[in-house]
Amino acid sequence: MLTRNKLVPIFLVFLLLQPVLDVLTNLLMNTFGINLSLGIIVRTLVMLVFMLFVLKEVFTNKDHSLMFHIAAITFLAAMQLIVTLLFKEGASLGSEITFLVKSVYPVVLIFALFYLMRSKEELHRLANVVMINGIVISAFILVPTWLNFSFDSYDHGLKGSLGFYSSGNEISAVLMFAYFFSVYTLFFRKGKQTILPFLSVFLITWSSFYVGTKVAIGAILVIAILFALAIFIFRMKEVKKTNAAFLAVPFIFSLLFFNGVPAAENSQMAEEQQAARNQKYETPELFYAADDVARISEVVRLREKVNPIITKIVSSRDIYAIETYEDYERAHVMRKLFGLGYAGDYYDDVDVKIIEMDFIDYIFSFGIVGTVYFLLVFVSFLVFTVKAVFSTRGVTRGKILYALFAFLLAMSVSLLAGHIWFAPAVSIYLAAMVIMLYRVTQLDTMVESNS
Repeated sequence: MLTRNKLVPIFLVFLLLQPVLDVLTNLLMNTFGINLSLGIIVRTLVMLVFMLFVLKEVFTNKDHSLMFHIAAITFLAAMQLIVTLLFKEGASLGSEITFLVKSVYPVVLIFALFYLMRSKEELHRLANVVMINGIVISAFILVPTWLNFSFDSYDHGLKGSLGFYSSGNEISAVLMFAYFFSVYTLFFRKGKQTILPFLSVFLITWSSFYVGTKVAIGAILVIAILFALAIFIFRMKEVKKTNAAFLAVPFIFSLLFFNGVPAAENSQMAEEQQAARNQKYETPELFYAADDVARISEVVRLREKVNPIITKIVSSRDIYAIETYEDYERAHVMRKLFGLGYAGDYYDDVDVKIIEMDFIDYIFSFGIVGTVYFLLVFVSFLVFTVKAVFSTRGVTRGKILYALFAFLLAMSVSLLAGHIWFAPAVSIYLAAMVIMLYRVTQLDTMVESNS
């Protein structure tokens, strides 16, 4: 029987297994050559279990609000798939269904956690598991790197090591979420309870320097600054100011250890490599195979339509966004309404993939109707949280504001660098953050209003 008491520990164990699941998937595919996405299979099966649990809870409790959202999401997903199969030339049923599963995965988890995580004690356990994951992931990055058998973050000469992982952007996003939970917990626990968040903060910071991406080091730096500011601005007397100073220690240690910031060095090297490529692009037939020349000419055409500063910030993702927008302009009106599906239109000479800017991908994939629904939900959630900010004071307001700003930072990373909403290995942490923000806002506001 799918009861809440049984599923809370099951979810926490499932969350705890995420780092190992990703390592096994990567080793099977990239080391042993077994083309089996263990992560997708396990996560899909677990998603189905939680989907049944959510449906049971919704109809048992006659929760009309969630009934509406489930009906709306089901309608949007079904219409997108039907329209894609009817009007998208050469649509791959497998790719389209896989993309839909990845799209609804975080939604199912958010709904499930809404029923599972109801008390501060359960949030406490959730935070502990995420922090443990941060430590385990850091170990899976640091130890293989020290032993010199790790995967590289980049395949074209830039610095960075991923340990046993294969995607720099995804693991950077996971580290960002783990750091958020670690810092949040660090400031509201005392004595021996601070050991776990202290260790997690230190190892996540150190491993983020090894990864070498802008997301990894940039996001945790912003989170550290946000919370340090929250402490002093809202005069959190319950929080030790020395904890804020501690956040600087891992950064200083890592800066001295690496003699700089690898992510910054990578940015400079990437600019130099791009400048060299641009020179070759002027006469591509001299440097590239005939099959590649047409694609290079297309890239050059698209580059003329973009802002070079934005291109640098988003690592050329805006070029793919413009290409997908051109697909959207040519699309049937039904596809404009309900989305282009996975990765716009397919081209035989191009690897099929999404833009990797989550909100932009969502707009094109789910169309006008899907985007309007998403914005209504997103704005409603923000209004709920902002109201709580203005109805509280002191430490409660500081806690809610910090969680809100960290959530908005995650959304910004999702927009600019992707690999959050449509990456099940990461979106589970997004679901945990959303529920953390919602419950902290709800429970702390309730306590303050009764005091």
